[in-house]
Amino acid sequence: MRVALQPMTNVGVRAGRILLAEPSLQLLGFIERRFEDPDPRIRSIDSVDGYDVVVTDNPDYQPIVDRAVDAGIHCVVWMDADDLETSDGFENTTLLVGSNLATGLALSLGESEAATLPGGTTELIAWTEPGRPLRSGEAIAFPDPVGARWGQVRSGDEPTLRVAVPVEGDWAGTLARITDGTTTRIVGVADHAQHLEAIALAAGAVAVAAGAFEPGLAWPSQAGSDYLSAALGVGLDVASFSAGPGAA
Repeated sequence: MRVALQPMTNVGVRAGRILLAEPSLQLLGFIERRFEDPDPRIRSIDSVDGYDVVVTDNPDYQPIVDRAVDAGIHCVVWMDADDLETSDGFENTTLLVGSNLATGLALSLGESEAATLPGGTTELIAWTEPGRPLRSGEAIAFPDPVGARWGQVRSGDEPTLRVAVPVEGDWAGTLARITDGTTTRIVGVADHAQHLEAIALAAGAVAVAAGAFEPGLAWPSQAGSDYLSAALGVGLDVASFSAGPGAA
């Protein structure tokens, strides 16, 4: 796996460090940035030609998407990219957007866990985001150190309730509740916010390079189990709880 990385924030830099621990990594090129590091796989590059996937946490992602098209390689974008001008040019490669905590890890956690419970559906997906804590709303119990919080419903579309939980400080989390009518499973994650975002971005690179997604525009939850497996492989730690007759 040869990854060209454009790190614009600490999330991108951390994602690069995470990728260096990936056994399949052959080259890690930092786009237009200079790093002093003894690892022979690290390069400072100006061109993405010759790489398998280009990855960015840049809010201004369109230029790097265009460079991926010109080079004929995959592209992974940390932002949700709701205003992406075009995804044309990815007929044979993948453009993965939303490789982040809320859109990537949170939705994939629910999708992946529901697949392991026959007849199960995801009742609730919750994630943290920076903001002033609420004093009322939807009660969400993340693993420690995030803990119990109040959240705001963002979407009540059946069958899944989606809840955003504003928090202050350095910690972040995500949680999913799945049920088949008799057994309920709750899976959650809590860690340093930038570290979780970096895992989400690095997991996108690993999953795309492994061929988990079809060509064209894609979101992490479209191959949620593969994306979550990649996240676990690069260091994600998930806590779980089950209740009911089918609980293990």
